[in-house]
Amino acid sequence: MVLPLDQRAHLADRSVYPFALREECRIDAEPRRPRDSFRLRHVTCPTCRKVGGFFDQLCFYVGAAGVFRRRCKYCRYSFFPPQKWPTVDFTMKIERMRMELAGLASPADSNLVSSSANPSPVKSDVWSHAGGSSSAVIPSSSQQTPLDIARDENVARCLQAQFDSQVCNIVGPRSGLAH
Repeated sequence: MVLPLDQRAHLADRSVYPFALREECRIDAEPRRPRDSFRLRHVTCPTCRKVGGFFDQLCFYVGAAGVFRRRCKYCRYSFFPPQKWPTVDFTMKIERMRMELAGLASPADSNLVSSSANPSPVKSDVWSHAGGSSSAVIPSSSQQTPLDIARDENVARCLQAQFDSQVCNIVGPRSGLAH
């Protein structure tokens, strides 16, 4: 599978991932390393046409944590070589770990989605920039009332509970998913 250029440009910096998450992925991924790594010094990159520029890199981002990708050190072209992908259990474990570590992060680093039982506060002076190249600021026409936000959060909690119960039925009960 080859990543389009716009997706390759937005891959997160490796240093932003916590050490525990990186180490867990590395331990699980090492036995699944692609078997043809010894041939990389003889492979020609289809983009820049240079020989020997490929190296294997372990991914940590959501949806591909613990998967190796090949990157060209000259042009940064990347693709996923044939390999065994992580199990569903491992993927769920990593995503749980990611959520737990995000909960320990400072508010600026964590996700802005509220998981509290209380609805989020609403500001009455919501403003947005006008469209086009103008820098004028106008009142937003899509203001939500506190009742709308509370209703949306309740619907989201119900949907999350349904999703969790379906996952438990498919995979079996897990301590991290039980509420």
